[in-house]
Amino acid sequence: MAAVVEHTHDGVSLIEVNGKKILEKNISFEENQDLELESLRLEEIFSYVNTADTRELHFLLDGYKMSLELAEDGIVQGFGLKSGRAYLSEVYGDHVPADLYEHPMNYLPDDLPTRARILVAAASDARMGGSRLPAMAAMGDGNQGLTAMIPVGTAAEFLGKNEDETIRALALSCLMLFYVKIHIGRAAAFCLCAIAASAGAAAGLAYLMGASEKQLKAAVKNSISPLCGMLCDGAKNACALKMAIASSTAISAVTLAFKDVECGFYDGVADDTLEQTVSCITDIAAGSMDMLDKAMVDEILKKSERRRMEMQKN
Repeated sequence: MAAVVEHTHDGVSLIEVNGKKILEKNISFEENQDLELESLRLEEIFSYVNTADTRELHFLLDGYKMSLELAEDGIVQGFGLKSGRAYLSEVYGDHVPADLYEHPMNYLPDDLPTRARILVAAASDARMGGSRLPAMAAMGDGNQGLTAMIPVGTAAEFLGKNEDETIRALALSCLMLFYVKIHIGRAAAFCLCAIAASAGAAAGLAYLMGASEKQLKAAVKNSISPLCGMLCDGAKNACALKMAIASSTAISAVTLAFKDVECGFYDGVADDTLEQTVSCITDIAAGSMDMLDKAMVDEILKKSERRRMEMQKN
């Protein structure tokens, strides 16, 4: 079986089975929309978030609630790697409540980083492991939506923020994700949950905590810098672990920014400004990453062939 995917994750233009074409079509792609987003300045994003009519953005709250339902399903049903279950049970050590996995939302810890990590991982467990519940995608990707929304929504609850403030923070998280992703590329070899969605979460979290524009940009840079080397090796159960790391990094990045810690010019891909930092990663993504993609696919196919041979022997 062979398939060709163009432009976007769902842009399937060709499917062949045993040498026979069962699907072939031209995939159109609206580049104008991407070009418009690429020209969007961060100041315009900040201005929109502060002035938007939140009644038109209420669907973001629905997306957050949808994400929580998915997280609960991940723990109750024990989907995927069961990483959400593992993170939750770790909180209680040797004294795990008898109904922990039946009513997990009653036992979430009063600790923002840990709670967000549990919920993000559990939601991914469910989505990657076969749950029938929906996830709200962000720029075409459900896992990125979960990573951008759950830490921000959870923080809003912790901080006692009202609905208006929560919606604006969720909007900023998604828009920052869009900003980073549209520059790096929709299907880059990087893990965009780690880079783009974590950047979004950092922005939304910083907004909720009353950050200045300088602190907010520092938080996003602090999130991007340590995660820029994380690669995408396909959609699978282990995405939950990457998303948990992305969530924790976003929260830590904001904490550091408020203590005047900021990755800068002498720190690898980080640069003087957030815009320059994103530009640096964009250049890397547009460079030799095609070779990396091919090497990644080759290794996965090699592994699959090895398993096929092992099964034939048995």
